[in-house]
Amino acid sequence: MIKTPGQTGGPSLKRWATQRESAGHSCPPPLKRWATHVRWNTHVRRVAHTRAFSLLELAIVVMIISLLATIAVPRYANAIAQQRVEAAARRIALDLEGARRRARATSSSQAVQFSLANSSYTLAGVSDMDQADSTYTVEMSKPPYEATIITANFADSTEITFDGYGTPLDGAGGSVVVQVGTRAKTITVDGETGQVTIQ
Repeated sequence: MIKTPGQTGGPSLKRWATQRESAGHSCPPPLKRWATHVRWNTHVRRVAHTRAFSLLELAIVVMIISLLATIAVPRYANAIAQQRVEAAARRIALDLEGARRRARATSSSQAVQFSLANSSYTLAGVSDMDQADSTYTVEMSKPPYEATIITANFADSTEITFDGYGTPLDGAGGSVVVQVGTRAKTITVDGETGQVTIQ
């Protein structure tokens, strides 16, 4: 049995009308119109409470994003520069060490020639791994390094030669400085032992 509005535990007028319709009973037209009016007003109130962002709120969000970008972009650029300069320094150190080992293996001198103008270096008499008819040359200014060779000083020369024992000829050790942005690394060749280190 459907309780009527006003009875103890009875439903609201809106729910009572809905229950009558569900049970197959007709609902007086005034009650139908009233129930529809209540549902419409509830929908309007919900929509009214859902508002968009104000111009002030949007401006604050844009300002926060701009501030975060100002902080993040330089840090990202410095991180990329650090990775590139470290990779460039490792490549130079590996090639210098490779020239040293080649000199010892062949018991003959092996020269490494640096070009500051092109930020490149060449292993004299060594064929390129990709092009056998070309001399082994590494251009630091190109990807993935995009670095600059600032200095290459081996006893006032930009060339270092390892003798058949793998030590710098005439003890002419020295260093190479490579730079990316504000980041720099120094590759040092010991004049006595020929040991290559990165600083």
